[in-house]
Amino acid sequence: MDKSKLVPPQKDGRDIVHAAVAGTTGLIPVAGAAANELYKAIILPAFDKRNQEWQEAVSEALNELLDREIVDYEKLSTDEEFITILIKANFIAWQDQRKEKREALRNAALNSAKGIDIDPDFQQQFLRWIDELTVSHIQILQYLYRNMDKFLQVNSFEGIRIKFQKDTGSGIKANEITLLIQDLDRRDLIEISSEIDDQRVVRKKVPENTGRVITREIQERPKMKTTRIGLDFLRFIKNPLDAE
Repeated sequence: MDKSKLVPPQKDGRDIVHAAVAGTTGLIPVAGAAANELYKAIILPAFDKRNQEWQEAVSEALNELLDREIVDYEKLSTDEEFITILIKANFIAWQDQRKEKREALRNAALNSAKGIDIDPDFQQQFLRWIDELTVSHIQILQYLYRNMDKFLQVNSFEGIRIKFQKDTGSGIKANEITLLIQDLDRRDLIEISSEIDDQRVVRKKVPENTGRVITREIQERPKMKTTRIGLDFLRFIKNPLDAE
């Protein structure tokens, strides 16, 4: 066997299917032979296709790392942390057809193979977030990181949505982007000022030279930034081949 290349198996994948879906088939009600045949006709071919595409994408990228001597075959084959990440990424990839999510999973596996300087526990946490977050979550996080300077003066989620929509062509609605950004904030991927709130005006007492204290309306400048965890997450899902 030529150890210099990783080649995905060329087979129908049904032996892999049975192992992968064994824990879920019991959750699907099957009433008789007709339903069982329908399940096999719809689910198994789709799984085979996804599995083959995933194996080919990961193998091609890993082979490029090997060709560039970025990773070593012998070391890679015994790297338990990488193998764990790859196995977990496999299961997530089999369940998701979206190109962006699969690319993020592939890049995560490649970065793990390279030995990225992110704690293994956080690598597994990041994999879970790739699974849980939507493509829109990831696009907004990447956009906020690349355009942080644009949001120094923005004081509402609607303002964020307008800039995001203008720059990306996204049709995302105001209430949707609010939920997505708040979700990123809850996960500590971004840090966002509590002053970003539509229709909110902060009132403060400001002393004047006369010694009197009056009330003025002051629109505070909100702050928004990608956190260290957010930066590590973006590094983890970035294609390492692009930087080589």
